[in-house]
Amino acid sequence: MKIKAEKKQRKKVIIYTLTNRTVIFLSTLLIVTFLLFIVGNLTNFTDRNLLLILTIIQIISVPNLIFCVASIIQSIFFCIKNKDTYYLFFILPSFLSLILTFVFFVFSGTLKVISLGSM
Repeated sequence: MKIKAEKKQRKKVIIYTLTNRTVIFLSTLLIVTFLLFIVGNLTNFTDRNLLLILTIIQIISVPNLIFCVASIIQSIFFCIKNKDTYYLFFILPSFLSLILTFVFFVFSGTLKVISLGSM
């Protein structure tokens, strides 16, 4: 006789999945762009190209900040609604991505201001 353990069925919410995958995609894109900036700085890219990369980092950071906050709010909402701790495990990666994105945004903005000088 086989005894099957009853598994708790979780209904997959598509907006939650899309939000988390968007956070992963934008965070990965942000890290890759930052690595491109570092490599470009070491291999003597022109100043205009480095400023373009810094601008791209800032452009990627804004939607990533929004999606990270949305992911955290959705995780808390679904945890309370479904009374399940499964969604709490997604708060930490979203929060770390939020902090990382904010650091990249401030870093790239500071570098742009310093490199442009007083106008």
